[in-house]
Amino acid sequence: MIKLTGILSLWLIVISCKDTISYNSEEFGAVRQKQSMDITAAEAENIMAKVRTRVEAGEAIDPSLQAIIAMARLKLSAQHPFVNRKPSEEDLNAIKLKYILYFNSLGREINPLFIPGCEGLFYTGMLDAAGYNTDIYKAESKNQAGQWFRSNKQNCFSDGKTDATLNHNMILGLALALWNRSDSINLQELIQYAEDNNGYLGEATTSKLNKENTYLTTNLNGLLNEILFHITGEDSNLRGYLPEVDTELTIEQAHQIALKILLRGSMYGGLDNGDFSAIKSLADTMPNNALFQMIFHAFHDGDMSSTAKILLDETYFPPDSLPKSSDRCGSYLWLLDPQSKEWEPCPDKDLIHIPVDFMIVAGYLLEEFPQR
Repeated sequence: MIKLTGILSLWLIVISCKDTISYNSEEFGAVRQKQSMDITAAEAENIMAKVRTRVEAGEAIDPSLQAIIAMARLKLSAQHPFVNRKPSEEDLNAIKLKYILYFNSLGREINPLFIPGCEGLFYTGMLDAAGYNTDIYKAESKNQAGQWFRSNKQNCFSDGKTDATLNHNMILGLALALWNRSDSINLQELIQYAEDNNGYLGEATTSKLNKENTYLTTNLNGLLNEILFHITGEDSNLRGYLPEVDTELTIEQAHQIALKILLRGSMYGGLDNGDFSAIKSLADTMPNNALFQMIFHAFHDGDMSSTAKILLDETYFPPDSLPKSSDRCGSYLWLLDPQSKEWEPCPDKDLIHIPVDFMIVAGYLLEEFPQR
C-alpha cells in the first residue's frame, strides 16, 4: 500500500467505501441558475467547501450538481496553471531520438495495432494517446454500440481468463485515446451504453466484482462527460468530478488518479489545490515514477529534468533497441511498487517489452498528447 501524506485535509475524502445517503440541496440554487455563466473564485471556493462538508458527512452528491462542481473546479484550476512540459533542449532531443527508435521498432518488430492480452485496451489506449496510430476500435463490440472489451479478441471473460469483461483501467485507457482523437461519437456511445444498462459497461462473475470493475462510477461518468464537453461544447449536468479514494492506495489506484489528473489538467489548463496536492504526494512518494514526476512538474515549476533523467536511464530504456526482460522484468514500470523486483532483470523469460511506459511520458513531452 502507498500512503499519501497531506491529501485528506481538503479534497481526497473517502466516499467509495462507506454507505452514503442522497440529498438535494438548495444551497446551490443561485449558482444553478447561472450554469452557463462565469463564476468568481470566491463562489467556486464556497461551492467546494459545501461539497466537502456534505461528502465528509457521508452524503452523496445529487447528479444535478455535477455541472456546478465542474464549473467550480474549472475556475479553481487557475490555482496551479500549466507551466511547461519540455525538458532542456539536449534532453528533449535525446528523448525524441529514443521515441522515434521505439516507434519505428514497434512497427517493424511487433506492429502493435492492438496490444495483445487481457490488459490490451488499457495499454493500447495509452499508446494511442502517446502518438502511435493504433487500431483501438478492435476492442469495440461489432454488435452493440458503446460496448467495449478488454482485448481485440473480445474473449477474455467468455473464456474464463478474467473475472469481468473490462475494468476501470480499461475505461481510463479508452478515455485517453478518445480524448486524444477528439472522438465524440464513440464517447457518446460509451456514455449512452452505460445509461441504457443501469450504469454498467460489462459483465462480471459476481455482483460485487461487477460493481468494482464494470460500473461507471459518478467519478468516471463525470470525467467522460467532461471530455465530451471539451470536445464538442455540449454541456451536461453529469460532467464534473469528485474524488473516490482513501489516503492509503494500491499502486494501481495511484496510477488511476494520476491518469485522471493528467486528463483534467489537459482539459482545464491547470489543477486546483486538490489535484495538485494529490499528484505532488504521488511524485514525492515515488521519485522514480516518470509519469508522476512529469504531471507534477508540468503544473508546478516546469522543471522536467527528473522526468528526463528517468527516460534516459539506459538500465530501463536502452538507446538502441526495445526494452527486454534482460533489462527489466516489468513490462510497464509506472504500475510497479518502488520495491518490486520487477524493476530488476529476468533474462530467463526472453521477452521484448512494448514500452508503453516510455511512450506515454515521452509522447506528452513531445506534445503528441493534447494540452488545451
